Amino acid sequence: MIAMYFKNAVEFLRNLKDNEDVIIIFNNDADGITSCAMMMKYLAAKKIKPYIISQPMPPDKNLMRRIQLSLPKKVIFLDMAIDQESSIVKKLKGYSSILVVDHHKIFMDLNEEGVVHYNPRFDEGDVYKSTAYLTYKLLSELMAMEDHLWISAVGMIGDYNLENSKDLVELTKKKYDVKDLHSSFLAKIAHMIESARSSKSLTCEEITEKMLAAKSYDDILNLDEMIRPYEEVQKEIERIKEDFDKNAEIIGILMLYNIKSKYNLSSAISTIVSGGHKNKIVIVYEKKGNRIKMSARNQGKNFDLDYLLKKVTKGMRASAGGHKMAAGAVIEENDWDLFKKRLVAIAGK
Repeated sequence: MIAMYFKNAVEFLRNLKDNEDVIIIFNNDADGITSCAMMMKYLAAKKIKPYIISQPMPPDKNLMRRIQLSLPKKVIFLDMAIDQESSIVKKLKGYSSILVVDHHKIFMDLNEEGVVHYNPRFDEGDVYKSTAYLTYKLLSELMAMEDHLWISAVGMIGDYNLENSKDLVELTKKKYDVKDLHSSFLAKIAHMIESARSSKSLTCEEITEKMLAAKSYDDILNLDEMIRPYEEVQKEIERIKEDFDKNAEIIGILMLYNIKSKYNLSSAISTIVSGGHKNKIVIVYEKKGNRIKMSARNQGKNFDLDYLLKKVTKGMRASAGGHKMAAGAVIEENDWDLFKKRLVAIAGK
């Protein structure tokens, strides 16, 4: 039985008209990038060349101004927990029809006239399926997607958690003759995307265009614009891993690490090092101006990190959110001592 939310999302995409004005707003990570690339492949068959905008979460303050410059007929959000920024949707729906494809914890149901909000958690509770997985499944109802399976797999690997995506995992293993996705050439592409993004060698929009233009995964693996930043960032990651082992602050099950790098590697490092400390909560943080940005990971599922960071930052001028096993937050530097005190009180045992 096809769930209503899934069916509505498929119909939204099916009903797009040739040459229609479309904007895609996607999260600035491998999951969002690959989802956008797959969506663009579908739109190309409808002679639609969308305007694409990569965004962090929460979105940049100038997002609405960028959208309103083109007054699109349709807006597609991919891998964006835009239900936490409902004011954006309210402003947009006056002149645009909206599709949201997301997998984060649901903050509110946006489904109403002019808005289709698809998240598997509506039907499956606390399930974790990457947006790359969801996008592949949606588009498979509308076009042949087998040749683009590698793109979906890269996004799934980049989002790390494959537990609830086993059908596509097994299909990928068989099609590309790999045993472990996280140690495969597909994982290398996910790392190449992260390296190009974190080093700012390419924008997320440029990486998406490279993925769109690629006829196969070999085109990305042999792309010099992706290889060079990958090699540079891998060296930096090895340096930081050694420094983490020496300088991470350990308080009970907490591991706090102040990262210092010219690259934006908090998310990557927290994911990598947490793999070797599965029963710890790893928080990698760095100062950005007068704010502190952090990435938290707990692969042992001991804590709900989304809930934890939101609780610890309550009452602060902060943003926090994510998933049970992976979440992030941005706080004012002046709140760091209070943040740490609350964090230790709750989880530092």
